[in-house]
Amino acid sequence: MSELMNLFTPDKTVEMTYSEYAALVREAVKAELSTNAIRADVPSYYVNAMLTGQKVTWDEMELTIEEGETTLGEIADMIGKLLKTKKNKKSITFAGYQLMVLVKMVQDEILFEMDSDEEEEKDNEQTDGNEENGCD
Repeated sequence: MSELMNLFTPDKTVEMTYSEYAALVREAVKAELSTNAIRADVPSYYVNAMLTGQKVTWDEMELTIEEGETTLGEIADMIGKLLKTKKNKKSITFAGYQLMVLVKMVQDEILFEMDSDEEEEKDNEQTDGNEENGCD
């Protein structure tokens, strides 16, 4: 492939077979998809699955956080204990990514609920204002 790249100079015609051209285009597409994934902050395990064609599998995890006053330090200790049970770097990495996805999902759900509550409060304020003015 490097021999092929050395042939490219300004205004020079290059002859190549279809299989060489297809390989060149395939690598260009991989590079563009990888670049777009990085720009979009796609988690690396998904990018890896996309490029290798191997399905991402998650280890079964159990994380229990008791209700009550739990500090972030205690949560971090629980997560550390959970990750220490993993057997290899790959499973630790996947578990870490899975935890990040879980935190993001919870964050999005809470923000959505907050937005819904704010909209509901605005609707209630408008309704209360209309009732005070004698409008229905």
